[in-house]
Amino acid sequence: MKRTLRRSGMILIVVLLIIGGLGYLSYRIFFNQNTWINMAYNRHISSDGGLTQAGTITDRNGVELAKSVNGKREYNDDENVRESMLHIVGDDTINIGTSIQSMYRMSLTGYSPLFGLGLPSSLKANSDMRLTVDATVNSAVHQAFGDKTGSCVVFNYKTGEILCDVSTPSYDPNAPPTITEDNQDDYKGIYIDNSVSSTYTPGSIFKIVT
Repeated sequence: MKRTLRRSGMILIVVLLIIGGLGYLSYRIFFNQNTWINMAYNRHISSDGGLTQAGTITDRNGVELAKSVNGKREYNDDENVRESMLHIVGDDTINIGTSIQSMYRMSLTGYSPLFGLGLPSSLKANSDMRLTVDATVNSAVHQAFGDKTGSCVVFNYKTGEILCDVSTPSYDPNAPPTITEDNQDDYKGIYIDNSVSSTYTPGSIFKIVT
């Protein structure tokens, strides 16, 4: 009798642990779904095809920076604009983790945790995004950088709007580089937005602050 009760108790504990584990997993999925869905191993939206039905990204003046046309992601016609906006907009991959198309791919594609990408377009919320940056300013700053490495950020301190965010080195999202062991040094730091992901020694204008 005691042995039966002991076994029943152990079974009950195991069942409670399983139920508790499933409950915790469900809780994590529900409250962290954005993070989980945007993980690199979710090939539904992390692969090139994930953006084929993504919304249009424009700058503050309505200039189209990225849009989906006939099942293909297209970027601005001006190569310099494309390169200057790379670290903000991103490309078809998720290599630039801080870009709009990486961090907000779920919103851009209208991805549903229940229906995936299969939700009808008529039921999807508007997935277009309008940024505060100015593509013309970004392009001019990018040209001024030339072959130099660095970053430039211009923002409206009254509103907090980012007007310009340029990071170099960069590349054309229409022709992303193929990086191998032999040429990886030539593309060092190319996926990093120096404005938000790098650290620098304070310059002369910060002497008063430091």
